[in-house]
Order: sequence, then C-alpha cells, then structure tokens
Amino acid sequence: MFEMRAVVPADATEFLCVSEGSDLFQREELSAVQGMLSGHFAAGGGSEHSTPVYESGGVLRGVVCFTERPLADRVWDLQMIAVEGSERRRGVGSRMLRVVEDLVRQRCGRILWIETSDRGGFERTRQF
Repeated sequence: MFEMRAVVPADATEFLCVSEGSDLFQREELSAVQGMLSGHFAAGGGSEHSTPVYESGGVLRGVVCFTERPLADRVWDLQMIAVEGSERRRGVGSRMLRVVEDLVRQRCGRILWIETSDRGGFERTRQF
C-alpha cells in the first residue's frame, strides 16, 4: 500500500534535498520552496499549503505542495511535486498525484490545476 504523511519540521532539510535533487527547480526557485515550507510550519494548522510527503526506508523520497486557489469555486493548484532520483520512473510521482487528487476530492474540490514549466527539464514530467 502506498501511503503519504504530513510534513513535519524535522523533514525540512530532506524536503529541500528532494526538491533540489529532482532537477526541476532553479536555484532561485529553491529559495521560494524553502520560504513556502517555513511559512507552512509558522502557520501551524492554519497554513494554506497542504504538503504531504512520501517516505520509504526511513528516507523522504517524494514531496508535494498543493493549495486551494483563493477567490475561486473549489479550485486547487498543484504547486509542486518532486521525487528523489532513485525513485524516479517507478510510478512514485503518479501514486503521489493520486493521493493529492483523493485529498482534493475529500475537501470537495471541483478541479485541480497542474501547470508545468516549458523548460526542457520538465519534458518527462509532462508525460505523466
């Protein structure tokens, strides 16, 4: 069974390592990921971001961030999804996406937007 759990402050370093190791983010984007994660922890239960993580063998292997779009009718945005290098091309990202879709449904979401960059590094991502 594939399970994800909520991110906790002790995950911060690994969360950023998985994000960086995915090769999907430029340096300045990683600082935005760090800011999002810091804001998430600072907000406690009131965070606008949902950030489940996938862990295997005691190591963080995948990270996700999604949020409800403000001033929209039950519209959600997938902000990021990243899978650690050794887990790529093994269906982990697809399974993580299914978990996100289920969570959005549980929250009565109407639609989940998934946007990607047009940079070459996202070619495999767009093939999901």
